[in-house]
Amino acid sequence: MVKPLPVLTLALALALPHAPPKTTAPPRPTVLQAAEGERRVLRAGKAPLILKIDPKNTGSQHMIFGWEDIPPGDGIPTHHHLDADEIVFIHKGTATVTLGDREYEAHEGAVVFIPKGTWIGVRNKSQAPMTMVFAFPQPGFEEFLRSVSAPEGGQEPQLSATERARLERQHHIVYKRR
Repeated sequence: MVKPLPVLTLALALALPHAPPKTTAPPRPTVLQAAEGERRVLRAGKAPLILKIDPKNTGSQHMIFGWEDIPPGDGIPTHHHLDADEIVFIHKGTATVTLGDREYEAHEGAVVFIPKGTWIGVRNKSQAPMTMVFAFPQPGFEEFLRSVSAPEGGQEPQLSATERARLERQHHIVYKRR
């Protein structure tokens, strides 16, 4: 025979916070062609971004993978991630890569490994858009990218310096300030 819970115990159990229900789909095998994925834009709509593998798009709970086209002369400001390693692959074009306290030239096919806490910056040296892919071993950074970008064809959010700093702290990213 099951004993009923005392009313006070039941009331306390109902009042305690519960973990939110998991909203991501289970991981599913996926093949994405070059232009497929969650298409977004950065830097005043000049830098196309495609989020390909992450909890939202494929259900992956263990990695993210994305693709970005960087216009000539444009780049990703020097920053570091406090809690994740990163891999960058230069698919097309040539980049000047700041890695730690050194600069390197990375040509088509180059792979850059960035241990967590290492400064990284990328600038397109090519006369055409440079395509790079990036991967992280855990989800999180893709949500920062969603916060500072817009769906393709949409308007990017106008963030105050305070709001941008809050998002950087929330997603464990530190940008080198000049």
